[in-house]
Amino acid sequence: MSQIKVTINNRPYKVACDDGQEEHLHKLAGFLNGRVNELSSALGQIGDANLLLMAGLLLYDEISDANAEVAQLKEKLAISENAKIQTNPMDSDTDLIVAAADRINAMTDKLEGV
Repeated sequence: MSQIKVTINNRPYKVACDDGQEEHLHKLAGFLNGRVNELSSALGQIGDANLLLMAGLLLYDEISDANAEVAQLKEKLAISENAKIQTNPMDSDTDLIVAAADRINAMTDKLEGV
């Protein structure tokens, strides 16, 4: 188990992580710090706890939207796969939906790591 120092809203925090995850955690903390800084600029210094709460809610809102979009794409893919079986096995729309779903899944995985 490693311990690293991250800075959020100009304040240092010590955070524990698994060995080898230090760089990833620094990137996530940088992403969170960026969100907190955006909120701080828009709302002023309303306290670290409130800024972190707002940032967390905004990030989870993005995850929720991404999950909903993935679900819609999976539904479209299932319908398209059904149609593909019945008609043309080389449906390029299916390939586009699969690629979009893969990109959204990757984004969701990244956001869920926050």
